[in-house]
This record gives sequence, C-alpha cells and structure tokens, in this order.
Amino acid sequence: MEIDYLFVLVIPALFLVLALEHDLNTKKIPNWIPLVILITTTAIQIAVHNPIEALSGFILLFSLSLILYKKNCYYGGDHKAISSLGPAIFFAPNTIPNFLNFAEFAGIFLILGIAYYTYYRKKREIAFMPVIFFSYLAFAIFNIIKHFN
Repeated sequence: MEIDYLFVLVIPALFLVLALEHDLNTKKIPNWIPLVILITTTAIQIAVHNPIEALSGFILLFSLSLILYKKNCYYGGDHKAISSLGPAIFFAPNTIPNFLNFAEFAGIFLILGIAYYTYYRKKREIAFMPVIFFSYLAFAIFNIIKHFN
C-alpha cells in the first residue's frame, strides 16, 4: 500500500477521535479539528496527486452535508467535520476510482445516519459525531482491505 494513501486515511481518523470526544462531552466540535483535517489531507493531495481531486471531494461532501444540515439532522460542527473529509475521501490510488470512494462513504454515512437519527429522534440533543466517526472508520477499513486484495 502506498504510504501517502495510508497516511491520508489515518490522519482524519485520529482527529475524528478528538472531535468525537469533544462532541460527546461538550456537545461542541472545536473549529480547529476540521480545519486540521482539511489542511493536512488537502496538502498531501496537492503534493502527491491533483488539487482538482481535493477540491471536488470537498465540494461533493460539502454539498451532501449541507443538505442534511439544512434539514436539521445535525449542527454546524458536524457539517464542518464531514466537509473536511472530502480530500481524504477523494484521495485514492490509481486502482480505485474517486467517485466510487465518494459513493461508498456517502452510502455508509447515510445508512448509519438514518439508523442513528431514527433511533434517537425523540431526543432533541443528540451527538451526531459517532455516525461521522464510524462511517469514516468503516470507509477506511474497507479501502485498506480492498487495496490489499
């Protein structure tokens, strides 16, 4: 496996753990966490691959996240955290098409999000960060396994 690809998959996961901890304890996600994820994954994407892929990944995840944010499924911190994962989602070796990566993540995220939101819909103040974290973790594990085969 390419080291840069593994690095781009692991860095967001580490910072998402921090965001998860903050969200569960304080119901807020500090702005610096999504910013660090976005800057590091974009910098690696630009250095190794194509800046257009980083931008398109950000735009696609921002759009998906904005729809759910406008429907009041979650708050602004969750929206920023999802949007910051765009360059990481679109950072793929030549063997994996970028749009399939986006479709995989979006599918995992929507399935977990719908299940989580349906289960907790009676509670107004729920932390949505577990859905983001576990969606990304499932996506990263799936891509690492797929890349090794």
